[in-house]
Amino acid sequence: MWASSQEDFVQKLEAYLSKYRWKLLSMENTAAVDPSKDYGEEVNQMIDETLQDHNAIRLGTYYSYKPN
Repeated sequence: MWASSQEDFVQKLEAYLSKYRWKLLSMENTAAVDPSKDYGEEVNQMIDETLQDHNAIRLGTYYSYKPN
């Protein structure tokens, strides 16, 4: 696993982003990925790639909406 806790995750992510002079502005409703779930083709590919290389970092924007 790339990070052992949420704090570890944030520290590693901020260190990675600082290499590009980027800043983490916010995170909401975060959770560890369940690799057995289907998140759609693009996200599933990102998950598969990071499972093969535990040092890999994949960034993306994920949206979820509650039905009315």
